[in-house]
Amino acid sequence: MAGLPDAELPQFWHEQFLPLAAQEHALREKLMIVGQGRAPTSSIQQRYRSCSF
Repeated sequence: MAGLPDAELPQFWHEQFLPLAAQEHALREKLMIVGQGRAPTSSIQQRYRSCSF
């Protein structure tokens, strides 16, 4: 990732990271359904939300 030009970073994050974040969210929803209580938001999601492209 360090070798990517700045112009390609947003595309990289959208193609590589967002699908993983969506999968994590779905798994956290399943945990809530099976009675594990409220699953905390991951630190990765919090960091990504603070980024602006």
